[in-house]
Amino acid sequence: MGLFEWIGEHYNPGPTGSIDFNGNKQPQGPPPHINLRFLVAAGLFSAVQYGFAKAGYLADFSQLFLAEGCLAAYLLMAYFIRVRPNFDNTGWVPFLINHPFRISDNLNRLLVFLWVIFAPGKFVAQAIVHFYQHRLR
Repeated sequence: MGLFEWIGEHYNPGPTGSIDFNGNKQPQGPPPHINLRFLVAAGLFSAVQYGFAKAGYLADFSQLFLAEGCLAAYLLMAYFIRVRPNFDNTGWVPFLINHPFRISDNLNRLLVFLWVIFAPGKFVAQAIVHFYQHRLR
């Protein structure tokens, strides 16, 4: 972050995205393809569990507790946090060339990174919650 970015952002601020911590609003009706989404989410969850088993985390109870706790925390964070980056302000050639007079494009690139990190967890968590809400009651 250079002096030119501070000066340029002062005169020509760029739009930035946001992070909401109450990110899941209840849908009006059941989402489409609940069963298929749940099966894909169960497959992803099983793949992570298989990865834990192959890495040796399931051998000891303390490692199992730590691994499953981290997975549960990730799913909860992904379910409740909504990251909304502004894709229009991510640099001159998006993600390739930094805008030399704006800091906001750096923030938007960070938000895009967080969005990509939380996307699989949000899919799995929402699929499980929607399946429970609409199929098991």
